[in-house]
Amino acid sequence: MQNSNYLLLTYPDFLNYVLKLCLEIRKNNRIQPIDYIISVQRGGAVMSKIISDIFDIPIRCLTVKGYKKKIRSTDTKLTEPLSQNIKGKTVIVLDEISDTGKTLAFVKKYIKGKSPKNIIFATIFIKPWTTFVPDIYIKKTNKWIVFPYELKEMYDLVQDEDKLSMEKMYIKYMLENGVTKNTLKKLFE
Repeated sequence: MQNSNYLLLTYPDFLNYVLKLCLEIRKNNRIQPIDYIISVQRGGAVMSKIISDIFDIPIRCLTVKGYKKKIRSTDTKLTEPLSQNIKGKTVIVLDEISDTGKTLAFVKKYIKGKSPKNIIFATIFIKPWTTFVPDIYIKKTNKWIVFPYELKEMYDLVQDEDKLSMEKMYIKYMLENGVTKNTLKKLFE
């Protein structure tokens, strides 16, 4: 099903990666408890919920903008600040990927300004060219990753890429994720 430029994750694929990340978090953090998950929105949202449920750690969110429709913007911007006081706390920052590293470097500087005791960074994926390698990650890939909850992005890929090969890949992907092409067409057109 995979196009050589893309890694299209199904929900079971995604869950397995998140569970592997949980095992690595547990293995790497046996000494001190984590007080808060800092979820980088929107990419870290789904995985943060799963990890919060497994470890029973409260989630706090911040929103950073760095992409718009697959295009990296020149500026990384904080659009929703962290509302929780994390001074003296141990936090784990979760995002799905470290691509260029700009977002996580920006978040690290921002979080350090809040004076936590410890900061741990964890992602599922990193790109080979990233300038920010998190403390914990699962897989390095140079492919564009489409997560199963990114239905609009998947739909847009079909519109932008080689129609025939992407159309076949799209139909199979949606069927595997329980969504029909007709439903998505009605949602996004």
